[in-house]
Amino acid sequence: MTMAEVLHSVTGWLVLGASSNAPETDSDHFRALNLHRGSESGKFFYFDRALSKDRQISESEALALLHQKLGDGYSWQFRYTFISSSPQHFSFKVVFDKDGSVQEVTPVYGWD
Repeated sequence: MTMAEVLHSVTGWLVLGASSNAPETDSDHFRALNLHRGSESGKFFYFDRALSKDRQISESEALALLHQKLGDGYSWQFRYTFISSSPQHFSFKVVFDKDGSVQEVTPVYGWD
């Protein structure tokens, strides 16, 4: 599966934390990004540091932003977090190799 297929196929999450295994070389270019689902299908929110506010973006804009933040020939991961009515948090990770293919999907784990 590709990044786009994973992003499109996993639903119901509260936060998608994406991070790269690339070394930090520029303090203004973080290799991580948190996305939140919007109320409309295919819409996402993220905190834009340059504007100091949340921005709503489309799925295609989210994919472009993820590629910009995570690419460069290093592996990366998505950590999906869900919250239940208890409220308990549940997560799992999707690990991508440096070519952007899914390498691993971790078991679901929970915490409070």
